[in-house]
Amino acid sequence: MPSPPPGRPPGGRLRGGAKRGMCPVAAPMMTALVPFTQPSPGVVNVWGLTTVERPTLWVYVPYIKGSASTAEFVLQDDEDANPIYQTNIALPDAPGVIGISLPASAPGLKVGKPYRWFVNVYCDPQKPDSLIYVEGMIQRVNQSQAIAQQLKSAQPKQQVDIYAQNGLWYDAITTLAQLRQKNPQDGTLVAEWKDLLDSVGLSDVAAKPLVR
Repeated sequence: MPSPPPGRPPGGRLRGGAKRGMCPVAAPMMTALVPFTQPSPGVVNVWGLTTVERPTLWVYVPYIKGSASTAEFVLQDDEDANPIYQTNIALPDAPGVIGISLPASAPGLKVGKPYRWFVNVYCDPQKPDSLIYVEGMIQRVNQSQAIAQQLKSAQPKQQVDIYAQNGLWYDAITTLAQLRQKNPQDGTLVAEWKDLLDSVGLSDVAAKPLVR
């Protein structure tokens, strides 16, 4: 995966843990499925690229229906921190990985512009400020002619490798997730999913099921 862009570090929050009086303690914790770097203790950059105008973001969610009050997804302009899209999320029936896609009604990502996204879980309706969340950054880039040519002649499994080798994380994980959803019994895809997450330091959630 490429290094974070120059200038202000993207920051982010890879994992969201519970505090006393909030959501039940979960292990592993809620986790953004995004590459991360940790340049110093207490500093984490959670960041990736896409070529897609309305991409899908992936999160491991340990909380299920009934265990939390509400959950929401927020996308904001990183330059002014204004939310440009916000929606409630239905928690899954079982702990696992979920995908959150930007719908056609949401503003599309502009090329070269950084965006910040959040998944927030509220477990105490009386304390809306006490929430568990993960936070990542996404930036859209143009797809080069060379990559487009490679993708044109590649099978879907090969496309995952092409995206990953070129640092297009969100495109790689979404392509592989879609393959798994279409072929849930394919053990090869399960192994490739684990390898992909292992490659970016997310081994603790690599074997978790894809539930939505």
